[in-house]
Amino acid sequence: MQNAHTRFGTLRFVLRTEKRSTSIAVPVERMMAEVEADPPRRARAHLLSLIGSDAQVSALSAALSNRETVSVEGPDLDPIPVNFTEKPEHYRGTIVVAGQPRPLCHLISVSQEFAGAGVSDRPYRTFLMDSTPDFIWTSLAYIHGLPGLPAWAAWFCRQLRTHNAMSSLLGLGCDPVLIAGSRKKFLSWLGEGVANGELKFPAENGPVLWPPLSFKETFFSLPASSQSAGGTDIAQ
Repeated sequence: MQNAHTRFGTLRFVLRTEKRSTSIAVPVERMMAEVEADPPRRARAHLLSLIGSDAQVSALSAALSNRETVSVEGPDLDPIPVNFTEKPEHYRGTIVVAGQPRPLCHLISVSQEFAGAGVSDRPYRTFLMDSTPDFIWTSLAYIHGLPGLPAWAAWFCRQLRTHNAMSSLLGLGCDPVLIAGSRKKFLSWLGEGVANGELKFPAENGPVLWPPLSFKETFFSLPASSQSAGGTDIAQ
């Protein structure tokens, strides 16, 4: 990916001990958070993906686990205080950089709610990293086991907006949304759509081919604002 750094943000945290204070600043590759409606505006983190040295990542991992508040800023994002309201789950890895004596550490922290929704077969709140109708409909159809066709994506997203079941989240490096609703509610919408003729079934029986959604596409595709900054999208 060319110029990927142009879409990175910066996470800042002041680590205080009895003897001194240390300021830490690391690149943030991705963030998903809910912003409080009332001032002062704070963000409840559901996903943070950052890169730093081993010492920096260790310090930030401990701080995030203790629900410390950090500051995050980025392209088109003014500095905003961010924290996890519960102890998050952490996933660490290493990135080897050519010419550098030591590898970088990659930390992905996710909220308990986000992690729980990922393993639940019937989550009421679903966090998605892409707001396009095809991605939303395909994801919800898979998660909730909803019957339907790929062509119903635009119709289904209109229902989400009509019923105020979809809200935008604060995103960095992605365009996340929060979907609120149960399988029973979604099935009722589909039933009404079929009954009033808005949703059509194929004239002949046969397999339904859904667009593939891969891990690579989810984590490496760029929102429109990032692409305009010079990044090159990688196919999912």
